[in-house]
Amino acid sequence: VWRHPRSLEQRSRLPLANWGGRCIFAEACCFLPANESSNGQPRRRADGEEKGPVRADGSGSAYNSEGCLMYARDNLFECNGSSSCVTSCFNRVVGRGVWAKLQVFKTVGRGWGVRSEHPLRAGSFVCEYTGEMLLDSDAEAAGLAVDDSYLFNLDGEEKGQVSKRKKTSPTDRSVSASALTESNPELCVDASRIGSVARFVNHCCEPNLFVQSVFVEYSRRVHRIALFAARDIVAFEELTYDYGYVVGSVKDKTLKAFAARRAAAASSSDGGAAAANPS
Repeated sequence: VWRHPRSLEQRSRLPLANWGGRCIFAEACCFLPANESSNGQPRRRADGEEKGPVRADGSGSAYNSEGCLMYARDNLFECNGSSSCVTSCFNRVVGRGVWAKLQVFKTVGRGWGVRSEHPLRAGSFVCEYTGEMLLDSDAEAAGLAVDDSYLFNLDGEEKGQVSKRKKTSPTDRSVSASALTESNPELCVDASRIGSVARFVNHCCEPNLFVQSVFVEYSRRVHRIALFAARDIVAFEELTYDYGYVVGSVKDKTLKAFAARRAAAASSSDGGAAAANPS
């Protein structure tokens, strides 16, 4: 959600990914985010530059014909409104939205949790972490760094990964200095007051989900924070992912982590009881 004045100003400066009517199904993993020298458009990876595993036909497709992500990537691009392909295109997964039937339920000792009413295949798109878009400086000014439980960094462009826990020290930034300028500040997603079901997904050291940065509308900085199944998941097994939080990096911060095998056993033992509605 874009509603903070400074984030809205930043949004107006973000370049859109324009594919000129082209479907990029076979090229989804062949691009890097735009930079100052690419005229605002995604950059094609140089020959020999790492783009992850490719299909047998040599293409850089991200998904198979069933819409499952084949490999975790540093980042990938999906077809969007500038592509002429149909909405059922294999390269429109995150952009189409959530299809899984998810439940928010009360866990034992960890607050709310999330599970699926049906089995999920490895590589399936599960949900997207959404909330209010903020500049890091505005999140700090609002005191959100005091309890950053619902803050998610949009730093997948530089790091090839995204992390749930926001970096609270200016000296602890992994983003390149050239990428952070007055007109291109670091952004984060705040789900403390508004957000998707993903805000209730708990942390686990042995998770069954993983986070993937997916560019849909924009060509840089703002990517979707998508959660995919890391393995086959049985119905009513609690969904978890690794928050990427470094123990001891934030004073007085603790995480209630649990082993995936115990979580699966607990989920199956309750017979998939009906979910409670959080208030």
